[in-house]
Amino acid sequence: MDTLCRFIQSAEDYFKTLEAAVQAEDFNSLQRSFHNLKGLAATVGAERLRDKAAALEKLAFPDQLTCLKERICELKNEFELLADFCHKFQD
Repeated sequence: MDTLCRFIQSAEDYFKTLEAAVQAEDFNSLQRSFHNLKGLAATVGAERLRDKAAALEKLAFPDQLTCLKERICELKNEFELLADFCHKFQD
């Protein structure tokens, strides 16, 4: 469980990076961040989060910006479910 909670803390930084990259329309940073988040999620067994990050990694192109913004919200919601689960076991 400790590994999962450390993942939650580090993933929060990835979401900040994702938000900044979307604002800057920096698709290289978006792809890198999705790829890293996908790998971290796989490491802790967060398969739904991993799958969403993998799909977004493939969409990180200028013509997909509107779709990316919507799907990032879905990714963040999935992450928040996982974070809530982790916090319940910490208390």
